[in-house]
Formats: sequence, structure tokens, C-alpha cells
Amino acid sequence: MGASYDYVNHSTKEYFSIGALGGGTGHRDVGRNLEARVLGLLLKGGRWAGDRIEIVGDTDPLWEKIVETYVDIAANAIETAFYHDRLKDLGPAAERDDPLFIRLGYLATTKQVQGLHAAMIEYFGKGYPKRFKETCENYPIRIKYLDLAPDRPRFAPRGQ
Repeated sequence: MGASYDYVNHSTKEYFSIGALGGGTGHRDVGRNLEARVLGLLLKGGRWAGDRIEIVGDTDPLWEKIVETYVDIAANAIETAFYHDRLKDLGPAAERDDPLFIRLGYLATTKQVQGLHAAMIEYFGKGYPKRFKETCENYPIRIKYLDLAPDRPRFAPRGQ
């Protein structure tokens, strides 16, 4: 199995996986998925503009230090994608990727992302909370990585 990669901001000590939004995590996936879209949003006039950014693989000697001391902003990356594009690309990706569906379901049912619950009902139907619960039971992932990173600037919903 090959290395997996993260987008890393050394200036703010933040990172998110190249596969956080349902994409692959390997070398061939760099710059080719929804995570790359979010990276572009963060860089183009966003809060990562002008910062020291690097793509770091889990085989890099720095990787362990990064995941231990930097803040994982995967949930914030999902929030950024949602506020910019709604579920246009996130919805289809979540249909194919259980971890992404779990992340979206968690952010929606805990009401951490304004408007996501209603969008999930519209896209997945009123039964999405039940599907979310069943998917969590069959694919357990650590809930602490699903919350928005505290004390981090948030991407504002469109029109605000």
C-alpha cells in the first residue's frame, strides 16, 4: 500500500487529509478531488493565503510530529466545501464513501454547520439520521475527529 498524504499549513499548524472529503489519499489523488477544491478556496483569498503550505506523506519524517501537534481541520474543510458548493459534489461523494457520509451526518445532526441538516434531508431524504446511525455502527471512526476544530476561523455561509 502506498503513502497517504495531507495538506499541511505550517503557519497556522493545521492539516487535513487529501482523502477527508471522500477522495483517495495517494500520490495520484493530490490536486484531483474535493479536497483540492477546498485547498483552492483556502488559498484563493482565504485564510491560508500567503501561508507556508506543504503536502506531507505519512512516510515523511515530519508526518508524525504534524499529526500529533497540528490541528486536524477535516471537519472545517467539509464545512468550507458545503458553504461554497452545498451538497453538489459532497452528496455524490458521500454516497460512495461511508466515512464522508458519517462526517456529514455528524456535523448535520449535531447542528455544527448551519443549513447542513436541511440539505441532508433534501439530498438523502428524511431517513438520513437512521442511515447515519446504522453506518456509524458498521463503520466506527473516532468521533473526536468529526467535530469542527475549536478556536479556528470558520468559512462563512454564502450571503453572510
